[in-house]
Amino acid sequence: MPGTDRENTEDQMGDPMMKKAGFSMKQYLRLIRAFFHSFRIGNCLMGILIVAVSSAVVLGNDSLDSLDKVVPAGLAAFFLMAGGNMINDVSDASIDRTIHPTRAIPKGLFTRRFLLVWALIFYLVALFFAITVNIHCFLFVLGGELILGGYELYLKRYPLLGNFVIGLLVACVFLGAAAAVGGWKKLGVLALLGGSVNIAREIIKDIEDMEGDADRLTLPIKFGKKASARIAGGLLLGVMVLGVLPYYPLQLFTGMMYLILIAFVFAMIIFSMRYSIIKSKMSQQVLKAAMFVALMAFLFGNVL
Repeated sequence: MPGTDRENTEDQMGDPMMKKAGFSMKQYLRLIRAFFHSFRIGNCLMGILIVAVSSAVVLGNDSLDSLDKVVPAGLAAFFLMAGGNMINDVSDASIDRTIHPTRAIPKGLFTRRFLLVWALIFYLVALFFAITVNIHCFLFVLGGELILGGYELYLKRYPLLGNFVIGLLVACVFLGAAAAVGGWKKLGVLALLGGSVNIAREIIKDIEDMEGDADRLTLPIKFGKKASARIAGGLLLGVMVLGVLPYYPLQLFTGMMYLILIAFVFAMIIFSMRYSIIKSKMSQQVLKAAMFVALMAFLFGNVL
């Protein structure tokens, strides 16, 4: 994987954590925080939450009786996403010097080799937990890892296709939960909703990262910010239409709490669409929060 002279020099020097025999507790905690940030622990915990909520949607009060499947499936999702985020940092190290200079590699806290090794370890751990569930869950995780590798090496250079791949991976977390506990119809609908929101969010993130993505053919670079925002907005409008279907006519959720929470999600989506160009960072963060509220709508969808 090509890199700058500085990156090559860092790799030759080895792991920055091992340069000194000892360092202060403050330095140690700084490295720990950087390590957690490198695999986006918040996103990984969202993966666990998706699996937990999906299981509760399918099994209801019986979900506690299936913890032998739900727990390892959630951990598989966690380590799959952790490994993928680390590989993203390795792949985008040169770009991050411009758009994300506070990340671990641009700051010289870790080398590419160090994060790549940990990414591969996390991938293996994800496969281990998946195979303890069943072969179908294992195949979903393995497929996710191959897709992530293909995305970083090849697919991310194509407009929209790379965004679609990331959305597909979010959908696969829901479907991986279905592989563990069943409920393909319910979780298939939720996978479609979650995947569509994430595709739109990735497009808005590309708008945010236009300056650093000058050497990549992203959707905003090829077609401009306005056209990209319209595409993201179209996807989000589709999500709003689809978001009603689980209540009627599918009747996957029948409680008023679903309508209340999904109304909040729609309000957040509209807000995100409004600011997708002028405040794209805030816009995609609002969408991320909307995904959390949507999960709560799924979890409490039959309340009241």
